[in-house]
Amino acid sequence: MKFNTTGLVIKVLDIGEYDRLITLLTADKGLVIALCRGVRRVKSKRLAASSLLTYSRVTLSENKNGYALIEGEPTEVFFGLRSDVEKLALAQYFCELFYEFASDASESQEMLSLILNSLYLLSKGKKSELLLKSTAELKLLSLTGFMPNLVNCRNCGEYESKTMSFDLLNGSLSCCKCPISEGSVVLPLSCVRALRHIVYAHSDKLFSFSISEKELKLLSETIEKYLLGITGRSFKSLDFYNTFYK
Repeated sequence: MKFNTTGLVIKVLDIGEYDRLITLLTADKGLVIALCRGVRRVKSKRLAASSLLTYSRVTLSENKNGYALIEGEPTEVFFGLRSDVEKLALAQYFCELFYEFASDASESQEMLSLILNSLYLLSKGKKSELLLKSTAELKLLSLTGFMPNLVNCRNCGEYESKTMSFDLLNGSLSCCKCPISEGSVVLPLSCVRALRHIVYAHSDKLFSFSISEKELKLLSETIEKYLLGITGRSFKSLDFYNTFYK
């Protein structure tokens, strides 16, 4: 059975001399793993559509053994990422991260939109890398069942205070008047507001916030720790990307 869909290649595995196995993040079927026979031949018309970080309209066939790529027409290849090692490293981390969380089609439309928008802004240099990284990480967690509770202080209900503590273990806030639990990070109010914006903002306003460079670094470190605590694993692509900041 053949069907058409659109998807972003987020994982590639070369097989033998000419074949390739790709993982597509699609809007309607979530993750789709497809065999691409002969795409690495010099004259293959499907090579571009089977390359990492390419968004394409594809025709797939499905049988008892899985999916196979029949045709592919790239619509976005994000050229701006491929000539910048640091941007490419972050883009590859996005791919590894979304592969970790995109197990089914339940939130695939929003997830695909999130990673495509993140890659577009990254490739065009329209937003800082740390802002894009932090936003993509926390929004992805929120879409996949790990949304932190940022409404108010979990102890007294206070909405805001000069500083607030973010609990990395359970994703909740405490105001400056309440006890701080172990494993919490004290954040200035600007960081708390940024966290709330990422979690609760509509997709068309998601990246529309600003924060100082110093506070953005703190925000990024906090979200990364929260994410790694949830996944319980490291990401090779993240480790490589972080070498640019050491």
